[in-house]
Amino acid sequence: MSGYGSNKTSDGKVIAADDVRLIPVVGIVENCVVKGGFEMSEDGRSAGITFVQGNGAEVTHKEWNNEEAAAIDDTNRRVKHICTKLVSEADYLKAVEGSSSFDSFIANVNKAIAGAKLDNKFRMIFHYNNKGYVTVPRYPNFIESMSVNPTKLVISNYVQKMLVKPAAPQADPELNITSDDVTELPF
Repeated sequence: MSGYGSNKTSDGKVIAADDVRLIPVVGIVENCVVKGGFEMSEDGRSAGITFVQGNGAEVTHKEWNNEEAAAIDDTNRRVKHICTKLVSEADYLKAVEGSSSFDSFIANVNKAIAGAKLDNKFRMIFHYNNKGYVTVPRYPNFIESMSVNPTKLVISNYVQKMLVKPAAPQADPELNITSDDVTELPF
């Protein structure tokens, strides 16, 4: 068990004083792997799946619990797009059929991909979101097997614009905020 003053993290890894953080790459990235299934947040509001890029950087994609029909459709579309790279479409559809809630859907998705070979390599599209974090596009096609040749991934005009990290917020004269207020970091 780890706690304050422990030399190990909560998952049992030794803590290094000079830990190196790997920066995720944006664009079309090759040799990515899926790290496990979807992990439900403690409050049940979201579930995330982690992709490991070829350089070792990790990017977690989250799906959110939402009751709006359009949002549910988008979640179904993205999750199906990811999962059908790990298992057949028939196995995926059989597993998620009858899911009555976000929780049961994620549990069924994880059952479907539990036996999947997670060391397969994928080619993926990553971009910055409007807060500067690296993520996958909102709409498929953003993941394919490395065996697909030539690639069928296409970077949309929107994603092309999001390949550049967004600038820090600028002062807004309408709100009477000075640049000193904006550039001061909270830490």
